[in-house]
Formats: sequence, structure tokens, C-alpha cells
Amino acid sequence: MTPEQAPPNTGRPFLRRGPSGPLANATGLIQVGYDQPIKSQPLAASNGFVTPVPRSATPTPLQVQLPNVTPGNSLEIDFSGEMLNQGEGGEPISFIAVVSFDGNTVFAPASSFFAVNNSQSGGNAQNGNLVEVRCFASVVIPDGATIATVQILYDDLGAGVYSIFGTDTALAPGTPSITLKASEIAAASVSQPGPSSLIPS
Repeated sequence: MTPEQAPPNTGRPFLRRGPSGPLANATGLIQVGYDQPIKSQPLAASNGFVTPVPRSATPTPLQVQLPNVTPGNSLEIDFSGEMLNQGEGGEPISFIAVVSFDGNTVFAPASSFFAVNNSQSGGNAQNGNLVEVRCFASVVIPDGATIATVQILYDDLGAGVYSIFGTDTALAPGTPSITLKASEIAAASVSQPGPSSLIPS
């Protein structure tokens, strides 16, 4: 080999960063949305998972809508919050994520919403104490999906003793608050799908 000749490439292959390179199909995060209650209020008594967590006093449900979703991509749901118990004490409350893929925003049993299996979270608290909940789940967006609408339902077994705080309150450390995040992630970027599944409501 003469000094003018370069040795063959024996190191790592060159990874192109341009639009035609190997990263072109692994675009990662496609879109993300967030929501948070704007109205501080007590949660109405609920028996069974039939009542969405409210966003405002009308009540408008706490929800994230992702337009133009692509079937086969992953929908990731992240919900966390704290509820204040103002009852006798020890009352349980549970939450579950639901999603529609046809633009429907009105949850009802036997509607086009699906429950997200493995997204359940809950607990109980004594009077004046907080219940902390965390829901994290991921499902594959099904064929025919157009708009993903994510909401959170709750069931307090009819107690009606829990309250939430919204952005109308000057939030201070320890003040109960709730956030909902939903993300669409490209299928090529998900090397190991989540364990959740969709269940007809």
C-alpha cells in the first residue's frame, strides 16, 4: 500500500445524520400533548369507571387529543396527581386511562372508547390527607385510527369526598394537582413494546 492510499474502514460504520440516512425511519417522538385541570373542585361521586376527571366546571373532561395519528405507532400515556380527601377517612379512589381513535370526546359505556389495560392506579387516604396516583401505559395505535383522544376515568365507590386543584389556585408545594400527558412515538423507535392492551368499554 502506498502512502497515498487510505486503509479500508475497519472501525464503526459512518452513521449519516441526514434525511436519507438510517435514522430517517426512526423519528422517535411524533407528537405530544398535555392537559391540567383549570378549575379546583370536588370530584362528583362515581360508582364504577364511568366519570372522567374534570378539567373545568362545565364539566369538560381532562383530555389530550393527538391529531392524524398513524396506526402501528405507539401511544404512550402518563397521568399523575394528588387528590385531597375531605371525608371521614380511608375512602378508596381508583383511576384508569381510556382512549378513542375516531375523534369521539364523550365517554359512555359501550362507546368508541377503549380502556387501557394495566393503566389502573389508586389508593386511599384519611381526612385531610392526599392520595397520590401514577398511571403510565403504552399501546399500539390500531388500524383505522385517526385522532387519539385520551381521558382518565375515576371510581370512588360513591364516596364523593375527594377534591382536585387546578390552575385557578396559586399552587404551592404540597398542593394537590394533576397532569395528563399523551405522546405518539414512531414504531421504529420502540424496540420493546409496552405490556398494555386495549379493552372495549
